[in-house]
Amino acid sequence: MLGTRAWRSAARTGTVTSAMHDVMRSGIRRRRLLAALPLLTLAAAPRSRAAAMKRIGLLIQGEHTGQAPLFETRFVDSLRARNWTAGRDYELLHAYTDWRSARADVVVRALLRQRVDVIVTFGDDETVAAAARATQSVPIVFNLAFAPVEMGLADSYARPGRNLTGTAVFAGPDLIVKRLEYLRAVAPTASRLFWIYGSGMPVMQTLKGGTFDVGRMIEQSAATLGLTVRVEVVRQPSEVAAALAAAAAWGAQAISAGGAPAFEDRARILEFAIKARWPTIFSVAEYVEAGGLLSYGVPNDEYDALADRLVTQIERVLRGAKPATMPVELPRRFELCINAKTARAIGIAIPDAVYARADRIVQ
Repeated sequence: MLGTRAWRSAARTGTVTSAMHDVMRSGIRRRRLLAALPLLTLAAAPRSRAAAMKRIGLLIQGEHTGQAPLFETRFVDSLRARNWTAGRDYELLHAYTDWRSARADVVVRALLRQRVDVIVTFGDDETVAAAARATQSVPIVFNLAFAPVEMGLADSYARPGRNLTGTAVFAGPDLIVKRLEYLRAVAPTASRLFWIYGSGMPVMQTLKGGTFDVGRMIEQSAATLGLTVRVEVVRQPSEVAAALAAAAAWGAQAISAGGAPAFEDRARILEFAIKARWPTIFSVAEYVEAGGLLSYGVPNDEYDALADRLVTQIERVLRGAKPATMPVELPRRFELCINAKTARAIGIAIPDAVYARADRIVQ
């Protein structure tokens, strides 16, 4: 290849041949290309970020109300605290079941067609199972599952072994027994407990081919304490009023409730129970803060901690971790909460021994 001095000499003497012209043009093109490389790199950067943007599918048991639910707001805040920016690092794709279990199968398939990188479920275990039936490859992270091992969603809490992991609040039938022991302690004469169970499907199909009957488990747990339980399933909040009428007709002496559809209409449940002078027992403190008598379960700050650990799991999955080896996160403590004002309103005298065990008393 000719050096710079040779090129200048050839140009002066007019001896630049066609071949030399070709080489010269080639060199010019190379120099122009090299000069343009920084500009090309800058232009390619946005496309590179877009290509790396993660798609997070939210599978939500409920209806789209036009505004983001509280759990989604907290979820986005947690991602932001980890330097994940919407529109740059990730985008959210929503799928709502409209409180219909059968619809979960349809909407989860729609999420998969949009090539989501992870599915995050906010709903009951049947909603999670719908996602698990639809894919064995796309990671699924469930929020506050009730019984993921019993449902076959995980082989164990320590090592799920599948494409699912997440957070769970179930500690086995012993937790239900412990909760009902507090009810018996404050209302020893109440023997008929009406349990409003908010779920799309009380008898759920497990991934292993069997069934998991939540109502039957509740009945068996209550029977050990001499309580007769009627479990009434509500699939959406609009069914709560009819369930309360059924409780009155059945002759209920106490009431409990759980699940998203019941929680959505908790004000109606609590107003009805106070008028009927029924003692109430729940798993979450929000019921007691709103007028319920007792709750024994995961405290509010522990729910916040579980939500934070959920986002950590999602972040790890988006960075390539496998759910099969990521332990399901469980509550690390439980609390007893008592509403003293409600106790007075319905004529219940809380024993000193129960007060002594209370973690929180609402006045």
